Amino acid sequence: MAAYARARVRAGQSLAEQTIDIADAANPQEAQVAKLRVDTRRWLASKLSEEFSDKQQPLVNIDLGSMALDALRKRSITHTND
Repeated sequence: MAAYARARVRAGQSLAEQTIDIADAANPQEAQVAKLRVDTRRWLASKLSEEFSDKQQPLVNIDLGSMALDALRKRSITHTND
């Protein structure tokens, strides 16, 4: 399975390199065709590898140490009030 994942990343990288070549070779008369070719490769690269995806990955930061301390503090407060 790791080889498959590496192959997908390499395919995405190859497509990304192709977009640069297409954009560099384009002239004003074929700009729309070049844009379509670049956009298609960008889309496919994003499907092959998350490295090229436009999706924002959610940032989640959980500090279990402080959560445990908070739980212990609440527990000690409720026991002292009893």
